[in-house]
Parts: sequence; C-alpha cells; structure tokens
Amino acid sequence: YGTEDLEHEAVGFINCAVSGGYNLCTGTLIAPGTVLTAAHCITSKNVANPESCVVAFGPKDPFSEIVEVLGAFPHPGYVSDWDNGLPMDDVAILRLEHSPEGVEPIPALPASMGGVLERGVTVEIVGYGLTESGSIGTRLHTTLPLLAPRTFSYDCTASSVDHGDSGGAALLSVDGTEYVVGVTSAGILGFIGVSAMVAEYEPFLSKKYGGESCESGDEC
Repeated sequence: YGTEDLEHEAVGFINCAVSGGYNLCTGTLIAPGTVLTAAHCITSKNVANPESCVVAFGPKDPFSEIVEVLGAFPHPGYVSDWDNGLPMDDVAILRLEHSPEGVEPIPALPASMGGVLERGVTVEIVGYGLTESGSIGTRLHTTLPLLAPRTFSYDCTASSVDHGDSGGAALLSVDGTEYVVGVTSAGILGFIGVSAMVAEYEPFLSKKYGGESCESGDEC
C-alpha cells in the first residue's frame, strides 16, 4: 500500500512465468545489469526456471522497458521455513540481458555504513504490491519507521507491504546519496514488515556484480 511512485526508476517489477500463471515480485537495479530481490521470489516451487523471469521498468503498464533475466543467484544460505519463522538470508541477484536504458542504479548500503540504521529511523519502502483496490503492478512508495534494526522490521500499522512487494527496496538517504538498505521479505498486513538487511550481505553482493570477482562461471 502507498502512493504512486514516479521517482525510483531503478525499482522494477519482476514477472516469472509459472504453471498456470505468474509469480510477481519487485527488485532494484543496484549496479549495471544487476537486480537485487528476495530469494523466495525465484526459488518458489512454482518457478521451474528463474531465467523465465523478466524485469519491467517504469511506474506501471505500459512499462518503459522490459528486460530478460539471464541468470538468477539466491544466497547460498537461504532457508525457506515459513512454518518455523521467517526465511533466512532471503536475498538474490538477477543478472539482466542488459541494463535498462537511462536508469541509474541505486547502490546497496555498504557494510561500513550499517550503523546508520537505528530504531526510529524512517525508511522509504518501494514496491509493486497490492493496492487498496486489489490491483498489482503499479510502483508504490511509503515511509515507515524502523522498529528493530537488527531484524530490520518496521511499523506497518499505518501502511503495509503485501503480495507483489517481496524483493522491493527499503531506501535511505545518507549525506545526499540514496542507498538500498533492505530487501522486503515478509509482512503481516497492518502490523509489521520485515526486510533482509543489505549491509550484512556485502560479500555475497560483491561476487555477483560483475568485474573480476565474476569471471568464474562457478560464481556467476
């Protein structure tokens, strides 16, 4: 839930073909050709082939550009155990066929800056999830206060994350630069939302960006 977001062009709408329909999530361009999302978006038992996914950029349909996914890399520690708690290490990287034209990436918050996340800090949540009218596929944003930085949970009593927001960005500006500080993992409507804390995954993210660390096929 929230209001339409026309600003964050780096946040895109992920659409993965599954048996009988589509798996819909959100992701953020954090480097050229590199999208950060939630691992559960691409490891669902219904998503047989993550490379069947596309990422659409633009506030809503008709989107400005739709880019195919060439590779999908969930965090190796990802555990989906919804019966016994929230998923662990719920982050993943998508490598795109090309970077969307004219879209500037929003960098991931580096580990050295993780201390900026304190209780009460207001973060901006961006995603393509359900609207109050029940539709999915419009980029929305809202601001929410952090409740517990260690688990990256935030107060959703006034606004909330919902289906389609998974993988979306929690954003924070530090000294004039906007960073992705969280990746939406789960939420309880009208109560609480939980994201993966991006700064804790710098080693994983740096392996998947490209360049020297991504020359090995085993890593990339």
